Amino acid sequence: MKLYRLFGVGIFVSISIVSACGNRNQTIAAESSGPEDTAVSAEEEKKTGQAEETAFSKSEKPEEPDDPDTRYESKAMEPTVSEFTEIWEEESDWYGDYQFVEYIRPNTWYTPDFDDEAMERKISFRKKTIMTLETDLERTYMALDKEADVEDRGGWADWNYDHYINESYVKLIASVLDEEKIRHMEERWGKEYERDGSLADFSYRAMGNEKYFADMDFRVHDYEGSPLLIFYNPQRTSAYKEETYLLEAENGTVYMLDDVMVSKWQRLR
Repeated sequence: MKLYRLFGVGIFVSISIVSACGNRNQTIAAESSGPEDTAVSAEEEKKTGQAEETAFSKSEKPEEPDDPDTRYESKAMEPTVSEFTEIWEEESDWYGDYQFVEYIRPNTWYTPDFDDEAMERKISFRKKTIMTLETDLERTYMALDKEADVEDRGGWADWNYDHYINESYVKLIASVLDEEKIRHMEERWGKEYERDGSLADFSYRAMGNEKYFADMDFRVHDYEGSPLLIFYNPQRTSAYKEETYLLEAENGTVYMLDDVMVSKWQRLR
């Protein structure tokens, strides 16, 4: 029995010595870790903290609504601003929201609609269109006439929303309407004056839709010297890389000129 007890005491002492050595080794390892190890540990900790912060930010950041109707209503219901910069010299001066007002005059590629009811319905929906200009971006909010689409093409009949959003990436260039640009436009859309100085007749392009245009005698020449915004697309296959022109008139009114027609828009904000 005495020998058994001594053997047990020996085991206990051995375990205590190993444990003490292990603790001492851990202490020595901790004390021997240099500045580089500490820096690495701090860097990893910092990265972990940043990752957690980023994940938290993403989870907290509200996502932009995907519903076109919600986005349209939000845009349409924003408070309007009645005062604008007198002279729009920079691209940023043109940034904002514009709403379609009316057709002014047809251009070269206008396609008439001989159904009066359909034409009036098309214009009523067109008046709900809002265009937003940002840095090299045109975003258009359009109301969809689902009933007409069912009868004509059926393209939007099964669409779940009442609006559609189209985004076009173009180069916006602020400029001024001068003689050279007017000549360039006339090469594209036809002379505005005859050789005898009389007004050119653009009514033939309307082909029966004259009553839907506000001013068949609209002339770009009348706005020479006015601020001009050019929508330039170098990828366009046409020889004319300028897709659209915006011509500033007064009180936030602008005229949009493209291959199809001249239209009037009112700046909202």
